[in-house]
Formats: sequence, structure tokens, C-alpha cells
Amino acid sequence: MDDDHDATLVFYGMQPVLFDGTRRTVSLTGWLYDMESIFRISHMEARLQVLLATRCLAVEARMWWITIGEPAMPGGTWADF
Repeated sequence: MDDDHDATLVFYGMQPVLFDGTRRTVSLTGWLYDMESIFRISHMEARLQVLLATRCLAVEARMWWITIGEPAMPGGTWADF
């Protein structure tokens, strides 16, 4: 197993929540806090943070990422996100 695979297993093992794109501040704030907590606890490499976090986007949030977010920040970091 390689390091990226191990990091992915750790990430999903922490049961990250999905963000569905609702505009409710609590929902977005809670999702961001959850992602940042997982990154801190797991010592996640910066280069994997956006890649893994965006796998937890669903419905409208996923469409936003595919059509607007990802093209606007290729290779971007979590801070850019």
C-alpha cells in the first residue's frame, strides 16, 4: 500500500460528513470544521486535503465544484478552497 492509499483509508475511517450545497451557514460551517478537524487529527498532507474534501461534496456542492471551483483553482490548497 502506498502513503496516499493509507491517507485515504484514514480519512474515510474518520467518517467525514457530506456537504450537499445548502446555503445554511451552520451546515457549511460545520462541514468546514469537520474537514479541518480530520486534517489536523490525521496530519493529512496539504496536497491531499482538497482532493479528499471535495469527495465529500454532494448534489449542488459537487456540481459547483465540477463546473466552477475546480477549474478556478487547479492544484489549489485547502486555504485557497
